[in-house]
Amino acid sequence: MSNPQYGDGSNGNNGGREWHAPPAYTAQAQRITLLHGTVGYGTMEPSSKCRAPPSPGERIGVIVIYILVGILIGYMLQTPLDSIYRESQRSQWAIDKQNHTDEQQKWQKWVSDRDAEQRRWDEELAQKRGQIEWQGLQRQKCVRYGTSEYTATLSHVPLGLNPVDECRSKSLRINGRDLLPTRCEDQGYCGKITAHWEVDFNEPQCAPFFSEVLDKGCNGAYRRYDARLENIQEWETWREVCSTMTTAYGSVQLGPGASCSECNWGRCGRWATWMIQDYRCS
Repeated sequence: MSNPQYGDGSNGNNGGREWHAPPAYTAQAQRITLLHGTVGYGTMEPSSKCRAPPSPGERIGVIVIYILVGILIGYMLQTPLDSIYRESQRSQWAIDKQNHTDEQQKWQKWVSDRDAEQRRWDEELAQKRGQIEWQGLQRQKCVRYGTSEYTATLSHVPLGLNPVDECRSKSLRINGRDLLPTRCEDQGYCGKITAHWEVDFNEPQCAPFFSEVLDKGCNGAYRRYDARLENIQEWETWREVCSTMTTAYGSVQLGPGASCSECNWGRCGRWATWMIQDYRCS
């Protein structure tokens, strides 16, 4: 039988052996397992299995993992950043502390210099004021009962000082006591200041008294009382003293404000007269 593979009609014997043709080739898909997975060669049938979408639990798990990884990375980064920040803060605090110390030292030096300057100024002022003095103390007159007026002039007031202020703050010893002026009068030239004192103790020359008080009876709705003034030592001011004196007639108080005259019903002398409202007079 002739083999159609040979055109010469031979039976294909070769050395007495029979030769057979190989089977026909059919392409098939094969899978070769390698170290890093399975690789397919050839034609593969499409897989009928599809991957299912992740469940909510899986999604939450992935989110949690991401969060934990983020926290871990943040912590790993935060530690050196915190160290750098704290070191920067410590450096800034040290600078601020040094600046504060420098400012405090400057302020203390300024206070010390100011106090020293103030002491020098006070010493100079005390020396200047030590030259100021009162001159020409004189007793003037009685201004009211038991009170006399004194005057004196302030002298040697240095330039730069207010004479009126120096007058008001400088005392003078009168009748054994150091007294500040009652008032200071600027004379208006060369800084001359005249001071006035009203002394109401140890002034017997301003202390006359009344003799017996006389009830002169009713005068309309008023009762009249008269009293004679005795021990007058300063005749030019006796009316001022008389009008400020008080006395009494029994339980009737005769206060200041009397009418004072030199003659009373033909009797010469210095008299005080009071008109006191009395309901018995009508």
